[in-house]
Amino acid sequence: MIFIDSENGRCLIVNYKVMYSSIVKIGSYNLAGWGKWIKLQLKSKLLFKGDLKTAIIVRSPDKRLESFFKDKLRKNAEMNPATKNFQFCQTLFFGAAGVKKGDDSRTISLKLRSLSFSEFTAALPELYQLDGHLHPQVNSLCGPVEALKGFWQKMMIRTSRTVKLENMEDMLFLQRAFGVDIHHHENNTREVQEEIIWDNKSREIVRELYKEDYKTFAYE
Repeated sequence: MIFIDSENGRCLIVNYKVMYSSIVKIGSYNLAGWGKWIKLQLKSKLLFKGDLKTAIIVRSPDKRLESFFKDKLRKNAEMNPATKNFQFCQTLFFGAAGVKKGDDSRTISLKLRSLSFSEFTAALPELYQLDGHLHPQVNSLCGPVEALKGFWQKMMIRTSRTVKLENMEDMLFLQRAFGVDIHHHENNTREVQEEIIWDNKSREIVRELYKEDYKTFAYE
């Protein structure tokens, strides 16, 4: 997702489970589409200011998936009382969790919370491209229209900095240069005490599905 601070000429690229909810809370940044980014990028070039000041915030694919698992399938594995529905990203795992037609919301929550981490990763190959919480982070750097691939490669977002969530130097830069409060955390899952067990099969699956993230953002 692209967040733009038009007044200060700054752009942040984030994904779900990588500070998305925290950036939403910052008043100066607004969620924007590719059209808005292209206009600002062209304007910046026409004014001889170069590329729009842009950073992408990334996270280890392992830790991002652990965060999703602890948030959506443990801490907040309940039906949303306002919409009376489970989130789409949660419904994707109904099959793996053994949810049946006619199960009430309490039963569904119990089944989601019973899904093991290895069962979760085993389901990912069929599901990871269906929801933004699970998409590879590298997808955020490319345009959405395959038919215009050559054009999008030219217009591909060029970041002035890759900010790793695990790197304090990067995070201090984010705070200083982009005005982000790095001490504010939304959807914190630290209270979930369950230990995540990575077996060999889980690592093999995740390494294959998110290989471009590992490579592009140097998490190998």
